[in-house]
Amino acid sequence: MKYVLNNIVINGDFENLVNPQWEYSLTGEAISSESETITNHFARIKSTESIYQKLGDVFKQNDTGTISLKLRGQTGLVVAIFRDENKVVWSGNLTPTGVTEWDVFSLDFNLDATNYTNLYIHLQAQYNSNGDAYVDIDDVVLVID
Repeated sequence: MKYVLNNIVINGDFENLVNPQWEYSLTGEAISSESETITNHFARIKSTESIYQKLGDVFKQNDTGTISLKLRGQTGLVVAIFRDENKVVWSGNLTPTGVTEWDVFSLDFNLDATNYTNLYIHLQAQYNSNGDAYVDIDDVVLVID
């Protein structure tokens, strides 16, 4: 992933394995690597599992911005911004088109007039009746306009 000026997300390319900055909502190891090269690390989460990262106090009232990322896999992804009380402030749904090639997605978000602190970005695999179904995530970027 190229460096993106003003990216709020830390380690959105999942390459820093020593200090990943991402927390796991459920058990399991979410960071994987391409089996052929072992050079491109990414997050793999299974049905209903999730990862999140604290974004802190970077937002102001009525902030707008963009979240972009790459996906592939067997299930969709819910992307959300939420606050400490696990209250969703904004969310969007994405569905990759296949399991081998990466799809690039971009979502615009708009926060309301409430002044939020301690916000998080939350990425959750959508439910799939096949419990081993997964979604791969890479190059997560969040920029405030």
